[in-house]
Amino acid sequence: MSLNFDIFYICREVIYSTQKEGEGTARLKQLEVALDAAEIGKQNAETEAVLAKEKAEVLKSEIKRIELMLGVVTEERNKLRNLANLKNSEAGDESSTNPIQELESSLMKKDDCIKELESTLHELKVVNNRQHEEIKILNEKLHNEARRIKSLERESDRFRSEISLLEAKLGHGDFSAANTKVLRMVNTLTVDNEAKQTIEALQNELQKTKEKLKAVEELKSQSECMPTGL
Repeated sequence: MSLNFDIFYICREVIYSTQKEGEGTARLKQLEVALDAAEIGKQNAETEAVLAKEKAEVLKSEIKRIELMLGVVTEERNKLRNLANLKNSEAGDESSTNPIQELESSLMKKDDCIKELESTLHELKVVNNRQHEEIKILNEKLHNEARRIKSLERESDRFRSEISLLEAKLGHGDFSAANTKVLRMVNTLTVDNEAKQTIEALQNELQKTKEKLKAVEELKSQSECMPTGL
């Protein structure tokens, strides 16, 4: 009975360990897929962040250019205004009317140009602010993806360690309560199909052992019943 119990215990432990290894392997594959997806997400976030920063730099340069143009046009407008005021104060005859009108017309054009530049500048600043917000969001996304990758890597390492322990246990047959090595197996249980085949083989071996044990007990019983004088 002791041999029968030991074999049953061994098979039960092998089946349990094999199932745990299969579950660990499946979970590890899921983690590897998730890790690949996270890496791709991180790369995409990095690419988007770089493009957003490049756009922000272009907008920044455009804003500086518009501000410079606005400063130049404003200065020209102020000079024209001063000149127009001077001409108006000096206007004593009709011959000066045309030059004054020309100055006022130029002044109006400069005013219109300034308004247009100010409007463009405002729009660019709005876009630039939006771009900065987008960069901020992308940086947060990048940070989150990096944290997720680290978490997945830690979990993957943990499952790899568990699988290695199970493989070592299966490989050395360390299943008895007293840590006695009573079974030696070649560990090829890396996929579920192989695990099922191993379980079936162990179950068949257990059945054969039971049958042999039964036959031995029957022979023993028969020998005990035989007359001692024969």
